[in-house]
Amino acid sequence: MDSSSKTPIQVGPIQVRFLVEAEDSGGSATVFECRVPAEAKVPLPHSHDAFEETIYGLDGVTEWTVDGNAREVGPGD
Repeated sequence: MDSSSKTPIQVGPIQVRFLVEAEDSGGSATVFECRVPAEAKVPLPHSHDAFEETIYGLDGVTEWTVDGNAREVGPGD
């Protein structure tokens, strides 16, 4: 079974579906889709020391704090 057909992970109202896992890409990337409903409360802030995280907005707007600066991410950002 490929990773895109795996059952989504539900974290409260947030849904995460892995599309590419590290072992599928030779360790170069993990790709996932994250659906965050309007007004959802998200988990506590976190950081990654061992890898970079890249996000891309598809629909709606979310706010991310990067290096202490709040940034809104919307479609195409």
